[in-house]
Amino acid sequence: MLALGTAEIIALSTAQVGALGSGQVAGLTPTQVAALTTDQVAALGVNAAGLGPAPIPGLSTSDIGVLTTAASSALRSTSLEALDGAQIAAVTTAQLAASPAQQLAAYTQIQIFKMNQTQLGVLFG
Repeated sequence: MLALGTAEIIALSTAQVGALGSGQVAGLTPTQVAALTTDQVAALGVNAAGLGPAPIPGLSTSDIGVLTTAASSALRSTSLEALDGAQIAAVTTAQLAASPAQQLAAYTQIQIFKMNQTQLGVLFG
């Protein structure tokens, strides 16, 4: 766990968030992730891939959209399984296209049902 409270997380600049190591990102709690702004989530860059399944519900749909393709394609399967319907709908086609096969296989039937036609075209095109 990152030894910062919610108020301290909110106060971090995007440069400070971008400087967090992968171990620090992996230790973020659901409350801390929910406190991050979309700009802060974008600043996580590839280290966002370290987010485990527990804090994933704290990501807003805007947060999902700003994840780099490198970060989204490196998310663990268990993290992908934690995405809810609104979060699934926010996954960009670029993120899906960059996903390795084992990651695509992690999506549940319910999650695939929540995808829009464009997303499905990337998956099954």
